[in-house]
Amino acid sequence: MIFDDRNNFTKNDVIKSYSYLSHRQHGFTELLAIHKDYKPGRQNFKLNLENKRLPKVWYTKNINHVLWFVSKYHKDHTCCYGVNPRPGILINQKGRIRSAKEDDIKILNNFYFDIDCKKPKSELTDEYFAEVQFFIAGTECFFEDRGINPPGIAFSGRGFHLLFTPIPIQVDKHPDIKQKIIQFKIDYEQYCKDCLEKLNLKIDSTLDLRRMVKIYGTSKPNVYRPSLFYDMERVEDPALTKYLINIEVDNDSPAKSVVYISSGLPQNFQRILENNQLIQKIWDGTGKTQGDVSNSGYDFSLVKLCLKNHITDINDLSTILALRPNGAFQKSGKDETYIKRTVSKAIMSC
Repeated sequence: MIFDDRNNFTKNDVIKSYSYLSHRQHGFTELLAIHKDYKPGRQNFKLNLENKRLPKVWYTKNINHVLWFVSKYHKDHTCCYGVNPRPGILINQKGRIRSAKEDDIKILNNFYFDIDCKKPKSELTDEYFAEVQFFIAGTECFFEDRGINPPGIAFSGRGFHLLFTPIPIQVDKHPDIKQKIIQFKIDYEQYCKDCLEKLNLKIDSTLDLRRMVKIYGTSKPNVYRPSLFYDMERVEDPALTKYLINIEVDNDSPAKSVVYISSGLPQNFQRILENNQLIQKIWDGTGKTQGDVSNSGYDFSLVKLCLKNHITDINDLSTILALRPNGAFQKSGKDETYIKRTVSKAIMSC
């Protein structure tokens, strides 16, 4: 499983995984390449532009275009594709190609659970990954008990993806499908909670319909382990589609209280971050001379400042905390419960 050549990629994995997505009949596949030195935020636009580090976005229905894209960018970029098809080639108001937003997704035909290994890199051995694979195999009865096919499995480079392929679902006819998938993930987490804790694993909370994933067969620049796509055929499961649609999420369900963490910072927060020096300092984890100066202390202060600047959406506040590089969620391994508690306390203190 060790990746010996940092300047290579596994062509067969790229081809097989692209075919597995099955996007062609529903729309386009979005491709995205992010430079290893790219700095997010509008304040860094000029710097990224001057150094040719702006993200590269492309749309295709052709595997040869995917191979060209990966071949061109994989050495110094992280190459990704969209999990679900895009309805067309998307452009912004200036006529430039843009990435898809959540509301752009019309068809759901793929989703996955991202099981991430939280151990230090030095402990991510082949033996440990084999133990994780053995654990995943032991959870197949969770799916069999519900009359649905066990998911496919792929290696992410730092964990495993459980790949689900329902019969395509029209999002406009089932606008709550994301919430139902979240409930499905919660049920799976509860089923194997003890094993997840024992093996130091975490299932990523991000389940955006527009989600991107690193192209299988590639790795991040300067990383030895590539993501791997194992030999498997796509089998769309009508029982899975029926099961998801019939999931009931009522007001007492944990899915109602779960936070929706997006993959990118809210635009209104990005604008404030560019222009508000105090928020910039708190975001960076600097500037406090009194009170709690821990990672969680800065998280709490950041939420209060966001509220004062009219950012009040719970999911936006949760996303901001989850994506703060020096925050307790990323630095200290805190979970969604911590985020909900921090946001709640900040709201109550205002």
